[in-house]
Amino acid sequence: KDAVVGFSQSEKEANPFRIAETQSIKDEAKKVGVKKLLTTNAQSQLSKQISDIQDMLSQGAQFLIVAPLNSDGLEPALKAAAAKKVPVLTIDRKVNSAACKDYVAFLGSDFVEQGKRAADAMIKATGGKAKVAILLGASGNNVTTDRTKGFVDQIKAEAPGIEIVAQQTGEFARDKGQQVMEQLIQS
Repeated sequence: KDAVVGFSQSEKEANPFRIAETQSIKDEAKKVGVKKLLTTNAQSQLSKQISDIQDMLSQGAQFLIVAPLNSDGLEPALKAAAAKKVPVLTIDRKVNSAACKDYVAFLGSDFVEQGKRAADAMIKATGGKAKVAILLGASGNNVTTDRTKGFVDQIKAEAPGIEIVAQQTGEFARDKGQQVMEQLIQS
C-alpha cells in the first residue's frame, strides 16, 4: 500500500477500451489503498512510452503496470526497471521478452480464442457462406497476430464457404478503420 506504483498507458484515450482500462487501474489502486499512483499516456508513440516508464522510475516507482504499445521495442524501459529491481506487470498485450526475467507476468486475454469466437459469430451470421474482409488492428503486437490467427484458422476449419478476400490494418482506430473499410468495399 505504501509503494509508489506507475501505470503506463500505450494509446490515446479516445478509444473507450483505453478509457475503461485506465479507469480500472485507478479504481483498483484506490480500492487496495495505493497512496501514490503515477499515470502516463504514450499517445501511441513507442519512444514516449519508453521515456514515460523511465520518468516514472526516476520518480521512485516501485512497481510498474505497463500496457505495451507493441510487442517489441520496450526493451530499454524493461532493462531500466530491472536495473532498479522494479517489478513490471504487462497487461493487455504481451511483449516479446522473457517472463520472470524482463517482466513479472502478463495479465490479459487469450487472443487466439477471441479470434475463434469472432469467426464462430461470422459463421453463424452468414450461414457459412460469405466473402469477408478482415480489418486488422495495429501491426507489431500479439493482439492483432493472435486474433487474426484464431479467426482465419477457425474459418478454414469450420466454414470452407467463407472466403477471406482482404486483410488490411485499421490501426485499432475508428476513423482509420472506417476509411480502410470504405476502400475495401469499393475495391
